[in-house]
Order: sequence, then C-alpha cells, then structure tokens
Amino acid sequence: MVCDNSHVLRTLLDLLVARPRPEPRPTLRDQMVHFMLQSAWTWLSIQSVWDDLPRWERRLRSRGVTFVAPLGQPVWSHERSKGHNEMVLLMMQSGMERDSAAEHHQRNLTGARPYKP
Repeated sequence: MVCDNSHVLRTLLDLLVARPRPEPRPTLRDQMVHFMLQSAWTWLSIQSVWDDLPRWERRLRSRGVTFVAPLGQPVWSHERSKGHNEMVLLMMQSGMERDSAAEHHQRNLTGARPYKP
C-alpha cells in the first residue's frame, strides 16, 4: 500500500509561502540618509555628500556605530546617542558654512580626538 502525503506537503508549502516575511532591516547608509532628512537636509544637500557616504559609513563603523536610530524616538541609549553625535559631527564637517566652535564641542563630545578645553 502506497501512502500519498501530497496534500500534507501542499499544505506545508502553502504555509511557508503565505507566511509573512520580516521586513529587511535598513542598511547603515539608509539610516544615515533618513537621519539627514530628519535633520532638515534637503535631497540636494544629501546629493552633494553622496560620494562621501561610503567613507562616512566606514568612519561610523570604525567608531563602533552599527546603527543610526531615527530622531524623535522616546527611547534613550548610549548606542543611539553615539550614532547621533557621530552623524552630527560628520554633517557639520561637510557644511559650506562651518562653525569651528560648534565642531570643536562636537569633537569633544564624540571623543574624536583627546579632549581640549
């Protein structure tokens, strides 16, 4: 006697196909662009630094940043603050109108170099 389990296999296959897939996690670069948009950067401004984004991404990773959380979330953590502070420093340094005092403060905040008063 041959046992036909094709209906069981079909049901399992249907469940696998119909199962909702988790949303893919945005890449670090996507998170960086989203952060810039939330920081009132225009697409034109983002386009002006587009070629620098791979370098920025390497810089963030070398500083221990693995994600840049969206602004406005009520959850605080050291990792979120570090990502935000590092991104703000990169954004400040890329600007046409640079504020040396603010950049100095941001470098102290991020530990990008030894503290200087």
